[in-house]
Amino acid sequence: MINDLLELPVYIQVLLATGYIGHSVANQGFRDGEHKDELLHSILIYGMVGLMVFYSMLSFWSGSLVVSALVAISASWIFGVLENYRAQMVL
Repeated sequence: MINDLLELPVYIQVLLATGYIGHSVANQGFRDGEHKDELLHSILIYGMVGLMVFYSMLSFWSGSLVVSALVAISASWIFGVLENYRAQMVL
């Protein structure tokens, strides 16, 4: 299973990893009754944020995959924290 995921292109790996991290942080405490389609859409939204940051940093850091991935994960995490804060303020 893990070998199949590691054989995927880098952009799909970044999309899934950053999307899941952003979704996990943003929906912390709000997962009761969550549907699978909501999970998928949330992962895609946060993953797109991470993917945009990844490719921006990839050109900025001259092709360093590790640094670009770490910055993309951080950006997705921050985006998730801000969304969680906003959701708590609405309640």
